Amino acid sequence: MSDSTNPYAIPQSNIIVDNEDYGEIRLFSSQGRIGRLRYMAYSFSIIYGVFILAAALVFVFPNLLNSSTYRVDAILVIIGLFFLSLMFTPILLTIQRLHDMDRSGWLILLFFIPLLNAALILGLMFIPGNAERNQYGAPPPPNSLLVKIFGALPLIVMIFGMLSSIFYKHGF
Repeated sequence: MSDSTNPYAIPQSNIIVDNEDYGEIRLFSSQGRIGRLRYMAYSFSIIYGVFILAAALVFVFPNLLNSSTYRVDAILVIIGLFFLSLMFTPILLTIQRLHDMDRSGWLILLFFIPLLNAALILGLMFIPGNAERNQYGAPPPPNSLLVKIFGALPLIVMIFGMLSSIFYKHGF
């Protein structure tokens, strides 16, 4: 008797179980995990992008803030809501980073306590996440070259800023 006609055989199905080794990156979600370098690359890219976009808007529309029409006020409210939504994304990324370290996302409330917020920022940047699956999902995928470049960019900007302030103060 073959397995296909045996009524006591293990049932077969067409369902394909996908055992992924890596979790999915979700930019606008508090679910999942994100690694250190990707966290820095995404967070600082969004923050720098918002500043550059705001500076460009001020440069393109220099008299926008001096106008008093209702249409201009509506435009300013829309732009403000857009910037606020972009600034909310690093909060979601921080929660994912805490999940990568197998910690609760509620630890983000430490940002409101002086000195502990600095320790939290340093911990997010330097403490590695779990290499294996934890209660928040599978580990994040390996970093691409672009993530590595944008992850190193904040460090390069900080070093360049420190060196330029030293040389500017003391002269070349």
